[in-house]
Amino acid sequence: MKERPAAPAGNDVETAVIEHTAGDGTVYYVEHFQKTILPADIDSHAANILGCEACPQHGRNLACPPFSPPFPRHIGLKTSARVTGYRVSLEQFPGQTQEERYHAAFREMRGLLVQELLEERRRGRVVAGAGACLACEECAAAQGEKKCRNPAAMIYSLESMGVNLVALSEKALDLRLQWSGSGGMADHVIAIGAVFYD
Repeated sequence: MKERPAAPAGNDVETAVIEHTAGDGTVYYVEHFQKTILPADIDSHAANILGCEACPQHGRNLACPPFSPPFPRHIGLKTSARVTGYRVSLEQFPGQTQEERYHAAFREMRGLLVQELLEERRRGRVVAGAGACLACEECAAAQGEKKCRNPAAMIYSLESMGVNLVALSEKALDLRLQWSGSGGMADHVIAIGAVFYD
């Protein structure tokens, strides 16, 4: 994975373009964004968790509600938060349907994010990602178990702890999240996480 500086984003966001080689040898050019903020500047409220109830993973993933801890308990007394994001254009995934392109891009961006977060955890830092934990093929919660089988790889979801991910992305990284749905498909896929430390 090679990294080269990119043009600065607004809001003092550090940016770089990464040359990422996927498992099949395909090379993708990925934008990497990061900015350090105060944990107190992260919008987190218990009411934000209500959106998780509509997710098909609700109650079936130990990194999501009702199993995830409240955000303040998860980060404890950490005094800094480095918000990080990976973004790739769907144009780099040709020859597939729009939905297949989206899922392929998501897998690559999620993989890069998880790799970074797990490296930070090994350094003793607290981490959180976005979306359900995908460390296992099927979460133990889906089979009624309440204990994670692979705790070293489990990453709690920011939104499952009440963080407003849309607000965090815009405030910290100056990025507007795009959604795919009945109104059309997104042009980019973005994976966002955070590292908390003293």
